[in-house]
Amino acid sequence: VRDGCLTSLTAGGRFPQLKDVVLVGHSGGGQFVQRYALVGKYEPAEGIRCRFVVSAPSSYAYPSGERYSIRRRKFIVPDQKTREAVPSYNRWGYGLGAPYGYFKAADPAVLAQRYVERNVFYLCGENDNNPNDSAIGKSDRAIMQGRHRLERMQVFAAYLQQVFGDEIGQRHQFAVVPRMGHFGRGTMNSESGLRFLFAPIDD
Repeated sequence: VRDGCLTSLTAGGRFPQLKDVVLVGHSGGGQFVQRYALVGKYEPAEGIRCRFVVSAPSSYAYPSGERYSIRRRKFIVPDQKTREAVPSYNRWGYGLGAPYGYFKAADPAVLAQRYVERNVFYLCGENDNNPNDSAIGKSDRAIMQGRHRLERMQVFAAYLQQVFGDEIGQRHQFAVVPRMGHFGRGTMNSESGLRFLFAPIDD
């Protein structure tokens, strides 16, 4: 996705009937869409809504430095020992640390607030729960987010609620697709997938 490409599609009345832009990705594509929702610069023209549909990514880029503490049973900034053991846990790709050129000058707090205000929908199959899947991230910073894709989505949902409050549910919605593994077509064609892709959203 290029910002200019999206802007050219939605600006200047080029497609006067266009009302919704949907950016969707599964697995590796889901990782890209979630990260673009966090740092992407595209803003739709007036009268056009934009949503991001994130399906079964291997990991998430967190908008802030908190991670789940099993001992404390809540999301906190990891203690010094953990940060020394996994110093890159919040680097870009997993968080907003060490940003690269595209968003290097951006204020992380501004990015986080904009992410909260965007319409982001998350899907994962009920059976997408294999920690030994050859395509899932197994680094320490990935495992800090959960053991497998399903757990990582559920942990991320809990993180957003704790850090940003219940109101985030107005813009960010999560669904577990029953009896579904790591299968993009099945996930997207599920009841939740079709709703996330096509149901009207508030401005």
